[in-house]
Amino acid sequence: MYRGIKVLVILSLICMSVNAVPPDYDEATCIGIEDGILRQITGYCTYYYFCEAEIGYLEDCKAYGDFQFDATTGTCEPPEYVNCVEEPEYPEYPEYPDPETQAPVQPTLPPAVQTTAIAITTPLDSNGITDVVCPTNRPGEILFFESLNCTEYYICANGVKLTMKCIDGFVFNPDDKQCDHPVYNPRCSNLSFDPNRNVKCNRHGFYTAPYPLDCTKYVFCAEGIPIIQQCPIGTGWHIDRCIAKKHTLCADPAKVRY
Repeated sequence: MYRGIKVLVILSLICMSVNAVPPDYDEATCIGIEDGILRQITGYCTYYYFCEAEIGYLEDCKAYGDFQFDATTGTCEPPEYVNCVEEPEYPEYPEYPDPETQAPVQPTLPPAVQTTAIAITTPLDSNGITDVVCPTNRPGEILFFESLNCTEYYICANGVKLTMKCIDGFVFNPDDKQCDHPVYNPRCSNLSFDPNRNVKCNRHGFYTAPYPLDCTKYVFCAEGIPIIQQCPIGTGWHIDRCIAKKHTLCADPAKVRY
């Protein structure tokens, strides 16, 4: 009977491992990596990490449809174009003693530790925007905060504050916690931008487009929101994917737009 229970426990843990989701962020995978680089996650076909300030933030190709992450091109592609097989790593389980022959061992519990959240209470102006102090007792949770600068916002991850900047022509929308058109943030609706530097996306749909300021990057449009993506090292954007630089506009500096 004991052996049967042991087998059921192991099978349950294996099932949990198969359905497990990678952590929301990873502090090791992007060390020494440029911002905007996408890193593959071993054992997963749709998840990848987006590198920003040497921290990898979890993203999922399934958010854009039935896609898988292609580590070669650094893009989300249909499964038939991606050679990926999910092979989760199963943990090793120790041998448990027979309860009929070994006396039970009472566990030693660590002393209780009381934690206190760091409150964000320092107002900056009449708009109610506060000075951001990232809490250190909320691991694994990513928090977004508005900045006095309409085109910037803050991300708190594991107690670390990161300053993020929206693409030209967009401001931070505190309600949806994303970069958006100025009309969706009343405080910033009167701002003007250079239309020649503004990357426009249709309000509906998901698609990619060239980034006009750098041939090694491209724009992923998600329901009207432009998201700048970086091609892998040694490649540039061409029509609908990242390919070798020698076959793109990057090969001819006279044609590259910055």
